[in-house]
Amino acid sequence: MDVGITGRDLLHDSVVSAKEILPLGFGRASFYYASKPGEISGLAELEGRRVATSYPNLVDAHLAEVGVKAHLVRLDGAVETAVELGVADAIADVVETGITLKTSGLETFGKPILKSEAVLIQSERVTEGSDAAAAVEILHRRLQGVLIARRYVILDFDCPVSAQEEAFRLVPGIESPTVSPLAREGWVAVRSLVPRDEAPFVMDELWRVGARAILVSSLDTCRI
Repeated sequence: MDVGITGRDLLHDSVVSAKEILPLGFGRASFYYASKPGEISGLAELEGRRVATSYPNLVDAHLAEVGVKAHLVRLDGAVETAVELGVADAIADVVETGITLKTSGLETFGKPILKSEAVLIQSERVTEGSDAAAAVEILHRRLQGVLIARRYVILDFDCPVSAQEEAFRLVPGIESPTVSPLAREGWVAVRSLVPRDEAPFVMDELWRVGARAILVSSLDTCRI
């Protein structure tokens, strides 16, 4: 997904254009308006009021989109204290758990301005085939390997040949399971990747069909 990222809030007057390469699955947060409980319940009530934020360009664009004119107060930190100090009537800030807002006696209102998470991006100035593009591709593969490793575990078990087809249906793996003969006649050793969240259930089912010596190991990284 191509995205245009305006960096003025963080980089003053500079503008950065980039495209999203890979969502990283952490650092999730939402950007909300908040005020004292019961004082403001909707965006229309921000008309003519003071809104404190560390991201005035983002908030200004959003308010313009919904047709509301407010006075923006730029703060570089501790935005949640602005209402209590009388600096603003409401705030617009990043919310992760909401604990900081509650501690400051604030609550969110309206829908989130946006939701975000950490992502790997590439500047649109990077040209295809360049050293920079190659470096981004390597980084992309390495990060993807770590993210996949967090989702899967390695599952090893011994299985009677007579039950292996039923076992394979439980652990199809990415391509297919790895199967090796055992010294014990009529048995094979099987290795496969399974989703981490499903591993306990899969182990129970493998035991039911006759598999034994079932082991689960974590991955550090991989290439799939």
